[in-house]
Amino acid sequence: MLEVVFGDSAAGSLSVAIGRVLGQAPIGVGDTWFALRIEQMIRDGLLEPVTQPKPGDPAYHRILRKCAGK
Repeated sequence: MLEVVFGDSAAGSLSVAIGRVLGQAPIGVGDTWFALRIEQMIRDGLLEPVTQPKPGDPAYHRILRKCAGK
């Protein structure tokens, strides 16, 4: 899934990543599922936030990057 999320880049916008994944997902799989999966990837140490959203903005308004060595 990391290849789909970021392609050849080491970092990118979470909202753009979800859009890319949705473009390749089967019908019926929603953006919420992907957002939750990406949050789990952060908890698992596969991704890390580079920026944080402004207060009141959704969590997908941030930049993520692949963790080194993953």
